[in-house]
Amino acid sequence: MERTTTKKIVKIAALSAIAFILYFILEFPLLPGAPFLKFDFSDIPAMVGAFAMGPVAGFLIQLIKNILHLMLKANEGSPVGELANIIVGCAYIIPAALIYKRKKTRKNAVVGMSVGVVVLVLVAVLFNYFVFLPLYSPALLTEGAGKYFLTVIIPFNFIKGVIISVVTFILYKFISPILHK
Repeated sequence: MERTTTKKIVKIAALSAIAFILYFILEFPLLPGAPFLKFDFSDIPAMVGAFAMGPVAGFLIQLIKNILHLMLKANEGSPVGELANIIVGCAYIIPAALIYKRKKTRKNAVVGMSVGVVVLVLVAVLFNYFVFLPLYSPALLTEGAGKYFLTVIIPFNFIKGVIISVVTFILYKFISPILHK
């Protein structure tokens, strides 16, 4: 079992802070029909951390980012958005990091992120149907849920996963040497 070093804790904290800032100031609606589903770039530091330090680091970055977000936006209503961000973000990051961890190549990074996008979409559909929508807006489940999932949930999460993957793929080459010092 790998020891947690002070350097690793500092790296996780720094990436969590960057993720939080990206989540807090750069979230915006991606699809016009679903303004409450907001895209942000905060999964990039979590994916970078997961690739550099393993899936547990990616999970911790997701968790810390969302706890900070919840604390600062606590008076804005329900924590369903943060819960969804943790679960769906981890569904994307953890499979990708596990695949990349086996053999750290560009090909495995692409395969890992591709698998992560598929898992992201599947988990988003399942959790939206059984958890998030019943907590956030139960009426959506009775008013054409199938169409909603096909036109909103699946496209949003697929587009989000692809954008995060492409940006991470481009940035990781430059950020990785800093994290491995």
